[in-house]
Amino acid sequence: MKGTGSSGSGRGKILLDGKAQSFIEAAKSVRRRKSFLLAENHNLKSSMLEPMDPNYPAVLVLLALLALAACKPASETQRGTPAELSAVRTSGEHGFSAGDVVTWAQLDDTFLDRSAKLEVGAADGKTVLGRLVMLENGAEAADFLKAHGCAQISGPKGVRNLQTALEIEIELTGKDGKKFIILLKSDGTPQGAG
Repeated sequence: MKGTGSSGSGRGKILLDGKAQSFIEAAKSVRRRKSFLLAENHNLKSSMLEPMDPNYPAVLVLLALLALAACKPASETQRGTPAELSAVRTSGEHGFSAGDVVTWAQLDDTFLDRSAKLEVGAADGKTVLGRLVMLENGAEAADFLKAHGCAQISGPKGVRNLQTALEIEIELTGKDGKKFIILLKSDGTPQGAG
């Protein structure tokens, strides 16, 4: 989008192109991104430039604080060996481990021997596994299972401790060698009730 020339600083400038567009594309490519903020001071009216200049350092500090605090994810995904990750415990009142969540999910029933049918909610693409665990990406898992089957279940590959819940990454290996990460989430109580 080119500046229209109706403002002082934006005359002839190209906005949301070049570097700015590359920032947008990079932000959109981040997995599990909830939102992003792109701040520009281009295309301001000439009358706005003078009052903005003395306050520019305060704006930069505010943006830095947002980047450090408000935009930081609530919890980081922990990586390690399956044994280390299985031992990660929630700090909530139910006090359970990632290993408990994997056991509760009854993954063999759904993915290996397929004695349990994978029924995914049409509205949210999620499904309950074994009463206590929500499969967050159930629709994608069902598509993977249909296309590739499942020869092996590995993990945990990653754990996010959400204080009262755990989110666990488990890797499925299809019969053709393709891999897929499923996301299990539990707070230790029955899922999907109500």
